[in-house]
Amino acid sequence: IRTDVRLDFVRHGGLAGMEKGDGDASGDGLPACPSVGTRTDYQVLRDCELEKGRCAPIPATLPASYIADARLRIEFFRRFALAATQEEVGRVTADMEDRFGKMPASARAFAALAEIRVLAEARSIACVETEGSRLKCRLAAPARDGSVFLRVGEEFPRLSQRDPMRRIREIRTFLLCQPAGKRPVRA
Repeated sequence: IRTDVRLDFVRHGGLAGMEKGDGDASGDGLPACPSVGTRTDYQVLRDCELEKGRCAPIPATLPASYIADARLRIEFFRRFALAATQEEVGRVTADMEDRFGKMPASARAFAALAEIRVLAEARSIACVETEGSRLKCRLAAPARDGSVFLRVGEEFPRLSQRDPMRRIREIRTFLLCQPAGKRPVRA
């Protein structure tokens, strides 16, 4: 499965908008996006949600100010997209820091979202999304009891942190507490 990660407190630049906001990094008129079957656009927090007291969005991307060469930036986007384990995400992160120095906040957020994706995929979770403080993890297949979401009791898990990076760590911790492997399918 390929997990979709949509956090309402994260703005994701991805490859779109790399060159003058139009996503055309190659100059051939085609949008610059990896052909590895992953989303590179996380849900954008809407202005009305900011007015309701939700946390301010943070960017999650590999900025040109950190990796100036577009080809190298695309290569690191690709490597994060292809990572299938926490260890692989860690290796990509370490390679990037070794080559370009300490990562800016937006790159750390991007790496953290890649880790959330691989953790969710290992637990057969098709979608991880937030709605305010609610964390919704939709299973790839229904569990034995017929549920399609991971819940705490009868409720969706609640995020208690307001800081976006702390919320990401909270999601990571929740996923790590879930058993890895295939979820049972209702017979």
